[in-house]
Amino acid sequence: MDGPGLPALLTRGIDEIPGAAVLLFDHELRYVLVRGRALRDNGVIAEEYEGRPASECLPPHRWAALEPLYRSALAGHAAVTEVEGLLPGRHYIVRTAPVRDAGGTIIGGASVATDVTELRRVQEARTAGERRLRLTFESSPIGMALESLDGWFLEVNPALCQMVGRTSDWLLSHRVADVLDPDETGPDLVTRDQVASGLVDSLAAERRLRRADGSRAWALHAIGLLTDDRGAAQHFVSHYVDITEARGARERMRHLATHDGLTGLLNREGFWTSVAPIVGHPARAGTGLAVLFIDLDDFKAVNDTLGHAVGDQVLAEIGGRIGAALRADDLVARFGGDEFVALLTAVRAPADAAVVADQLHRCVTRPIGVAGREVHVTLSIGLTLVRPDDLAEAALKRADLSMYRAKAAGGGRTVLAD
Repeated sequence: MDGPGLPALLTRGIDEIPGAAVLLFDHELRYVLVRGRALRDNGVIAEEYEGRPASECLPPHRWAALEPLYRSALAGHAAVTEVEGLLPGRHYIVRTAPVRDAGGTIIGGASVATDVTELRRVQEARTAGERRLRLTFESSPIGMALESLDGWFLEVNPALCQMVGRTSDWLLSHRVADVLDPDETGPDLVTRDQVASGLVDSLAAERRLRRADGSRAWALHAIGLLTDDRGAAQHFVSHYVDITEARGARERMRHLATHDGLTGLLNREGFWTSVAPIVGHPARAGTGLAVLFIDLDDFKAVNDTLGHAVGDQVLAEIGGRIGAALRADDLVARFGGDEFVALLTAVRAPADAAVVADQLHRCVTRPIGVAGREVHVTLSIGLTLVRPDDLAEAALKRADLSMYRAKAAGGGRTVLAD
């Protein structure tokens, strides 16, 4: 064939392999062939190595690492080790093996060096990244967990243990459902199915957790999916943010927005919000609705003679009495000042509403002990039945007008709207 022979092609080919070197040595540990770009990368001139003992070509510490491998190759054994290159910062995997003739006799050894510098950098970066992730996982104030696709805890961090009052050993032997309120298990399974199916990358929802002591904690639970290189689902990753206090504050704010701070009853806004689903919708069979507009008679005199602080105590007591006199299904609100409104549900006849109004008169007119004195209060009540086609505003206006008629008649009475 034309061109260079096979040995020349092999040596040329070796010279062109990036980051590799091949060194052949004889029984005297002399190099007989030295080739490869890795040698040139380290400033080695191949011809200066060939024919010389390896111990003279290599620095003492390098030769001390390689000599056992070379001798092992001459004894018929393959071996592998990692060494630093002649230039700082380079790393090589060195593999040695015996070289035999056609009859199987060992005539020398071969040493193949492969540059693994970039691989080591990648591995070190990955290891450093894993250490950072582990540190973040362990020190995070947010509860974190790695969970199996069928809902078992696989890894948990201290924050999650503290949140549910459990040890890591306990959690790792239980399922997520074991720390969820029973009402949350169904919605949680739906969320996991959606994430596992790939319909969404992640989802977040508020979940109620069961603590070890039986109490409940609220958490914002965010869940995502870990996949392998082929995209197959492997594990869930969950974050649990304790929102118990925030949720409590939110509920308190919502309560303050819809309730009267003095009496604890609904305020005007809370009343209209609550009454909307009731008025205008069919009542229970054979029943209707009634509105009572309630005003305290001559309450200004209480404030003027005893002071507003005492007046507030009287209002709080009256609000409690009115609320206690009504049924759980009824609504009662303080509309402002000394005005109260009640919506009676399941009223079968006007007389039923009148009976409730009489009860309010009796419970409020009992003396109220405050500031070392007895205060006597009476009520003027306007009463109207809610018609099937009524708007809540219209019914309330009729009851308000009837209340003024009760006051005009001297107070301490109930007037039914025409």
